[in-house]
Amino acid sequence: MMAMKAGKERKLSSLACAGLVFLFGILLIIGGILVLLLFRSFVHNLIMSEIPLRPGSQVTQAWIQPPVRPLLQMYFFNTSNPEGFLRGEKPQLVEVGPYVYEEEWEKVNVTWEDEGKHVKYRLKKVFRFRQDLSGQLQESDRLTLPNVPMFASVNQMKYAGRLVQSALSSMLEILKQEVFNSTSVRDIIWGYDHPLIKLGNDVLPEEQKLPFNKFGFFVNKNHSVSGVWETMTGMDEVKDVAKVISYDGQTKLDFWGDDECNAIKGTDGSLFHPGVQKNETLHLQQGSLPVLATCLPGGSHAPWDQYFQICPACQCVWNPPRKPSQPLLLPKRPLRP
Repeated sequence: MMAMKAGKERKLSSLACAGLVFLFGILLIIGGILVLLLFRSFVHNLIMSEIPLRPGSQVTQAWIQPPVRPLLQMYFFNTSNPEGFLRGEKPQLVEVGPYVYEEEWEKVNVTWEDEGKHVKYRLKKVFRFRQDLSGQLQESDRLTLPNVPMFASVNQMKYAGRLVQSALSSMLEILKQEVFNSTSVRDIIWGYDHPLIKLGNDVLPEEQKLPFNKFGFFVNKNHSVSGVWETMTGMDEVKDVAKVISYDGQTKLDFWGDDECNAIKGTDGSLFHPGVQKNETLHLQQGSLPVLATCLPGGSHAPWDQYFQICPACQCVWNPPRKPSQPLLLPKRPLRP
């Protein structure tokens, strides 16, 4: 009897243990399903709550001083036979480059307005020459390039009378202007004193004067500070984070001859809304130039130029699908930095 009773107790104990294990397993399965359903939503909501631009947040600090440093690669075509070209020979052009510059962005004079819903700032850009990425090329290298200000002056006067053209020709001789100039890479990029630029700003009416006193492809761009940007912070709608409201006090530009090109859309390019989809078209505003960026299906580990396809918006400056009847829109006045 005692043995039978002990056996029954062991059997009941085993059944109880099995029941507890089964119940615990069911609870674990239910808990796992709840974690899968709720935790992902919790993490998503937590991330979304951190994206709006708030003073002192990590996202805001990365937005003010982006950790990514874009690289600018400059190539030039050096004319190796300038004298022969002037005698009628075919020009011999040699590609030289890349001269690599690292670009650093920083937002300065940052102020929050409208109860933290809007933020204003200026964008400072600094370019630094990367000798380690430029190989044996140096900024002091001298290149023989066309005298762009001289060609621009001649083109400006091509429909003027003979007397004006004769005066221009005499002025070019007095200023000792040649068809080609030997100029250092540093000067041709960042600017150097050119007598024709100074002369133009001395004699042209105020509305036609250039916004700089030197000639260079990126003159006044290094250590430059932009106009005042005003953007949304994403406090109301996170999808509107960094969306541009106005630039230099204007909600639309008057720079181009078309309403679409003058529209201010998208962000300044340093931040986009969360959940960007493949093949989604993103609007960027680069001062007076509206730009389109298409997110390509290359993944975040693809090279930058394969991850985004960049082109000017609408028919401003350049537009491959432009119809022959559509005019190519150019600036109505000189581009100011």
